[in-house]
Amino acid sequence: MKYRTKLKFCVIACAAFWICYPASAANKPDVGRDSPASVGVVEDGTHALAAVIVTAERRSQPLRKVPISIAAFTGEDIEKSKIGSIIDVQQHVPGLTVTQASTGQALVFVRGIGTDIVGSGVEDAVAVYIDGVYQSRAAATAMQFVDVDRVEVLKGPQGILYGRNATGGAINIISKAPGAEKSAQFDVQAGSYNQKIVRGTVSGPLYGSSVNGRLSFLHNSDGGDTRNMLLNLRGNSSDVNALRGSLEFMPNDELIVTVNAHHYQNNFTTAFKPLHPAVNPLFTVFGATVIDDPRTVMQNLPNEASLTQSGIDVRAEWDLGAAELASITALHKTDYNIKRADLDGTEIPLLNVGSPMTGIGIPETTSFFSQEFTLASNDNGPLVWTGLLSYTHQKVDAPGFNFSFPLLNLTTDSVATVVTDALGVGGQATYSLPNGLRLTMGARYSTETKNLEKDQTYANGILTGSMTDKKTWSSVTPKFVVDYSPDKSHMLYASATKGFKSGGYNTVAIQPAFSPETAVNYETGIKSRMLDDRLLLNLSAFYTKYNDMQVSIVLGSAGGLYSEIKNAARAVSKGIEASAVLKPTARFELSGGVQLLDARFAEFITIDPQNPALGAADHKDNPLSRAPDVTANLAAQYTWPEAGGALTLRGEGSYRSKIYYTPFKNDYASDAGLTVWNALLNYESSGKTGIYAAAFVKNLSDKTYTRAIFDPQGLGYLAYYAPARTAGIQVGYRY
Repeated sequence: MKYRTKLKFCVIACAAFWICYPASAANKPDVGRDSPASVGVVEDGTHALAAVIVTAERRSQPLRKVPISIAAFTGEDIEKSKIGSIIDVQQHVPGLTVTQASTGQALVFVRGIGTDIVGSGVEDAVAVYIDGVYQSRAAATAMQFVDVDRVEVLKGPQGILYGRNATGGAINIISKAPGAEKSAQFDVQAGSYNQKIVRGTVSGPLYGSSVNGRLSFLHNSDGGDTRNMLLNLRGNSSDVNALRGSLEFMPNDELIVTVNAHHYQNNFTTAFKPLHPAVNPLFTVFGATVIDDPRTVMQNLPNEASLTQSGIDVRAEWDLGAAELASITALHKTDYNIKRADLDGTEIPLLNVGSPMTGIGIPETTSFFSQEFTLASNDNGPLVWTGLLSYTHQKVDAPGFNFSFPLLNLTTDSVATVVTDALGVGGQATYSLPNGLRLTMGARYSTETKNLEKDQTYANGILTGSMTDKKTWSSVTPKFVVDYSPDKSHMLYASATKGFKSGGYNTVAIQPAFSPETAVNYETGIKSRMLDDRLLLNLSAFYTKYNDMQVSIVLGSAGGLYSEIKNAARAVSKGIEASAVLKPTARFELSGGVQLLDARFAEFITIDPQNPALGAADHKDNPLSRAPDVTANLAAQYTWPEAGGALTLRGEGSYRSKIYYTPFKNDYASDAGLTVWNALLNYESSGKTGIYAAAFVKNLSDKTYTRAIFDPQGLGYLAYYAPARTAGIQVGYRY
């Protein structure tokens, strides 16, 4: 069945589902849930699925009332599934793929859309926010969760309220807020590969009822699952130390001011595994040692990197009666440094990070400031509206590349500074008719200016080029939504949204600025809850066109091949997706989801670096990088009431079909379809005080699969593998 037929089928099925479904659910209590979240017991004694409140439209709403495709996870979900970062979230959200760059940074893709270009002049296509603050660098998006209350994954272009560089989607991470009630918890965890986790949180009133505080810390270290035979070192290890504090001031009933401060540090290592010895020049030309074990390498340098982020943000919320005014002011600094790395992944000294001339690796320092205002009406009356004003200033100091090629007696060094100023003004309004029909319209004006100073590019100490440039890009992104809720149990919606991702610079080459990319998304879906709120079902179909996609293309010249970032591609992403949660009994729960995706280039003319003799060709109809045709997840859990608590056994599985890591549909740079299973056993004492514990096994079948495949400077394919099977035990106490 072709995807166009599937799209038509989904639209018809959604409509038929509503037409044929009996109206017996009308006038049910207004409770329910639309994503895998905590299970609750409603006041009438029936065991229903608990409601989840999200802020996907900059106001608190039940998830089932938001007319977009969204998945949300509560803090309880995160604990039960031992979700440690965005990388783990992908196993629970069909259509979300998170891989890693060769330098360890997270590369986030939603419905096949993201970017695998990492640099100080390039932004991600999936916007990540932590407590309403935009995370501009790929290095920061992979930070481990610290005291998280909720994670929201918004699929498709977000052109209005999360409109900055969100052509693929947005991910909102919301931390737990201080409480007026005294509470604390502390736990320790031990696991495979010498993993040690120590966490703690204390929260409560500090000055009567007007000041509350919360303080959390995290230490998470492990020895890594890979061994470097040559240096007798472990690889893929991490050492995280994080501290987060919040103060909540309530001087009166109309004003709440929350001050958040955080410090996060991770010293980690990676290990690259060379692939395909029969066709890899590392083996066929340079004679590198062939090692069959995927988790054993022989490298002449350890791959060491560090990430440090410190910041403060202040959120003020004023209740003005008819509306609420919110202000978020944020200031943070991020230091990311690839200290040393063997990018060829072998004992042959071919390509290393770091230069003998400068003695540095690849450091990147980002200074970030943002100010945002939102003015939102209250929920009384038929008209609900939200206005937004956002400003961002960012400075990134980074070398484009500091590499050494010892066999060629060649070093390269450069320095680049990119300053960005971005302004966004927009809003949306929703009007509700008495018959359950709602109409939503919105628009955003975005303008972004980047200033590049690339004043040093050296080859063995000889200046080869420099560049100074400044560009401004602007766009208007509209949004139209119509949704219909004939009762409190069903909602049918259709939308059209445009997304915008600003232009930028390639800081590893001397080339002109590349322009923005845009996306237009059409979507229809239905959200329903049935069987007395024991079953929740979401269906949607989408069609997205991407124009002027920012891609790295390969060009030819008399001197050989070289790459540039250009707006050289058009693409279409279309598909259908469904998710459901079923609680047939008070103790048993099932949840799952599936997405069928067809994400392909509509036009992409470039040279395939593996077949340069063929010249530039149009790679139309090739699948987009990191865009699996099928993703799915399934979870089941059963709870036994015990004396003084409850014991829950949970099993989870996720499936991802074959993905390609390059746009050339090359099997050498692909990973076959895989299924990963997790098993978890959780104990919770009843009440607010008591012991909690967990035992778990992740990647139960010890599946070997990749998180990245890349080709550094034409030196064959190398893989960055996902973790092997891990097991752990956690014990904690809360009061």
